[in-house]
Amino acid sequence: MRWSSSARLSPRAVRERIYNYILFTALALFVLFPLYWMLNTSFKSQTESMWIPPSMFPKNFTMVAYQNFFVLFPMAATFSTH
Repeated sequence: MRWSSSARLSPRAVRERIYNYILFTALALFVLFPLYWMLNTSFKSQTESMWIPPSMFPKNFTMVAYQNFFVLFPMAATFSTH
């Protein structure tokens, strides 16, 4: 099927295209939401990450998890030595 401005799609083709967009959007959300959730949780404090119900956005944005990671696993020193 060619994309041209003069081509008219049949109603069935339009429905199929709409269904495909809905399906692919749902699949993309299904795949991307866990990645968002991991990144979002990494910016929360430990107590905030355990709240029930969980919050979609950090109330108190913090980088403590990343600071602790780089203190416990000094990767920069590992990669800078020859």
